[in-house]
Amino acid sequence: MMPATRIGVVGAGAIAQVAHLPALSKLRGVELVALCDNDGPKARALADRLGVEDVYTDIEDLLEDGNLDAVVVITPNHLHEPHALSAIAGSVVRLPVIVSFSSMTEDCGSVAASGALGCVS
Repeated sequence: MMPATRIGVVGAGAIAQVAHLPALSKLRGVELVALCDNDGPKARALADRLGVEDVYTDIEDLLEDGNLDAVVVITPNHLHEPHALSAIAGSVVRLPVIVSFSSMTEDCGSVAASGALGCVS
């Protein structure tokens, strides 16, 4: 059996809580290992509820963790691109929203240049 894919999630807002995190926590072969949100107490409470060990309030600290196979960005729309671009350097990244064709082209080019695997939904 292959080891679980270790996921770090950026964003702990309402959409993350009611949709993304419950779905991710039910996937076979996936382990939620870190949660990042600028509201530390909210992130810690959510992490405790989901059994996630590590909590961060800064995306750069999350990305320096070294224990991640993938990063899922579930932040407000205006933060998707900067957070996803930060995560591209060596990570598997799920980009939830591309707001324009030009940013999609740039983001996909950055993913390709980094050697990371990217998914746009």
